[in-house]
Amino acid sequence: MKIIALIPTKNEEWVLQTCISSIKDIVDDIVILDDDSSDDTVNIAKKNSCHVYFNNHSRDYYFREYEVRKKLLNIGRNLGGTHFLFLDADEAISSDLKASLQTIAQKMKVGEKLFLRWIPLWKSVNSYREDNFGTFKCLHKDILFYDDKISDYTYTFVGVSRTPGKTSLKKSIYLEKKDENKTKIS
Repeated sequence: MKIIALIPTKNEEWVLQTCISSIKDIVDDIVILDDDSSDDTVNIAKKNSCHVYFNNHSRDYYFREYEVRKKLLNIGRNLGGTHFLFLDADEAISSDLKASLQTIAQKMKVGEKLFLRWIPLWKSVNSYREDNFGTFKCLHKDILFYDDKISDYTYTFVGVSRTPGKTSLKKSIYLEKKDENKTKIS
């Protein structure tokens, strides 16, 4: 098993170190695909021993996201990854997930995806917001994929999935954990 984190970046110096620190001891490699950052993003990635690649620009945003995800996956496959952790640079893994991610990955079946409930923090790290519309609705994101070596990204006008291939309930794991110490804001 080889877990590789795949992270697209663009001017992420303000948060990249936090993202990398949250995963560097649970993944085998970190791949950064930078989109012409004008800040210190690339140097931070290099100082953390990340594999740094550079993206060619495209005019259409959705096409670019599709191409970025596809390019990251191909780089990860060329590095011998079996499992891919898909994060954006402004995201971090919780300590609870860190403690169990490798165990979860070992139990996954080929082609399976791990979905986590994303918690949009609200005004402090001790409260979150949830409502029935927009950004704050109950949200699950696919972040880990056990590579089947054939799945790829499909271009759609609406947007691009984080992980390649179609999402199937039979090939998806959803982790949920309620934290009684957090204050839910509705």
